[in-house]
Amino acid sequence: MATASFMRPLSETWGSRTFVRPLTATEQSKYGSSSGSSGGSTELNTFIKQLQKQQASANAANEARYAEGKGIYQQALSRFGEGGTYGQGVEAQIERGRTQSLAQGSQALASSGLYNTTVRAGLGKKYEEEVAQPARAKLEDVRAEKLTEAEQALAGFVERREDTGPSMDLLAQLIMKASQK
Repeated sequence: MATASFMRPLSETWGSRTFVRPLTATEQSKYGSSSGSSGGSTELNTFIKQLQKQQASANAANEARYAEGKGIYQQALSRFGEGGTYGQGVEAQIERGRTQSLAQGSQALASSGLYNTTVRAGLGKKYEEEVAQPARAKLEDVRAEKLTEAEQALAGFVERREDTGPSMDLLAQLIMKASQK
């Protein structure tokens, strides 16, 4: 009787994915095919087909969960990335503060009689240098840090992915033992 050493396994793993292959013609003739009249062989083929269907269903569910998780990380990347929504509130506060500062400075200049002088033109520049630039620099530092964290989290999510389905190798071993009896 032939041994199982020359036979390909019923499942093969490439990378992190496991694929189930159909029975070869030799295997179908040896163990029976779904069109055979032997009750045991038909049951075996039905069982194998059920396992293959369950594995395909499990793989589809895993793909859906993976896509959902990856989508969440992609949203975080777009939020912290260039043109993202992170920091828009700070920018709005800077502009409101600028408007208030210019209004208060202009009022103070008008009260002291210096409103129509060149001092008024320097109010915006002073606010930009003393308040806006440091706030934007800090915001950019935090944004870059958060973006890096999101990129690392996505990389870890992708790296930890393992696609393992039901083991058809175990079934092949059971078939071989049954055929040797």
